[in-house]
Parts: sequence; C-alpha cells; structure tokens
Amino acid sequence: MKKHFENLDVQCWEHTGPRLGTSRPEICLQAGPEAIGSLLLAIDELGGESPPAKRTISLRRNQRSKQCSTIRIMLSIADNTLRQMCIGRKEDVGLFEFTPQGLQKFREAVVCWQSGGEDFGLAPTWTSRRKKKEELGSKDLASGELWFWTPRTDP
Repeated sequence: MKKHFENLDVQCWEHTGPRLGTSRPEICLQAGPEAIGSLLLAIDELGGESPPAKRTISLRRNQRSKQCSTIRIMLSIADNTLRQMCIGRKEDVGLFEFTPQGLQKFREAVVCWQSGGEDFGLAPTWTSRRKKKEELGSKDLASGELWFWTPRTDP
C-alpha cells in the first residue's frame, strides 16, 4: 500500500437502514475535499495503467456499524461478466471493481463529490438505463450501489 493511501479520513460503510436506491449492498462514502482528493489520486493512477490493476486504501476507524477499514479499487478488463462496475463488500473491505468505462464514471462521480455534490449514488444499472439487461455482465447485475455524502449530510 502506498503511504499516501494510508489512514485516509474517509468513512465507508454498508448502509442498513431504509433503502437509498434499488440494489444492495448500499455502500456509503463520506469525506471532506482533502480526503476525496487522495481518492481521486488513486483513481487517476489506476486510469493510467492497463488492467488488471488495483489500489488499496486504508481508512481511519469510525463509529459506523458495518464500517470498512479498507477500500480496494480494481481495474479489470471488460468482458462478458463485467461491463462497467461491481460494488460490494467482504468483511470490512469495500470492493470496487471497474472496467475502464466504469472507472471513468466513478471518477466523474468523485469529482462531483469533491465539488460539494452529495446524496447521490452510482450503480451500473443506473449508468446503463438504455441498455438491456443482456448487455450487462453478471457482476454488473449483482452489483450494489455506491452513495456519496459530505460531512454535513448523513443518510
């Protein structure tokens, strides 16, 4: 793990309350602009590499139930199983897997979040509303959602 991706002040947790969207798990991120900037750096580093590639980010502990202590962002080749993205969680690790196309959509969402955007989500089925389910991979269809919050908002 790279030093500048350790102990970031980003809260990441699985939302267990009333539904925010349409797919579970609903993984929430909450952070200020500086920590979001570090996350954006990880995305940009991945975007400059060829798949497969990954970045691991450790997070400060927080008081959330079902919190994640680590985020693993993976860049994968688009194939029949993954067309855009798969958002999930295993134990205390947030797992975000993207194709190059999905990573670009994630980057756009993070830039919006860094600029103050809040209370919005990202999911492969949302970014593909015009696509038929047959055009999505099995991982895309099984994906959860990623929700973005600023320190002044909370789900």
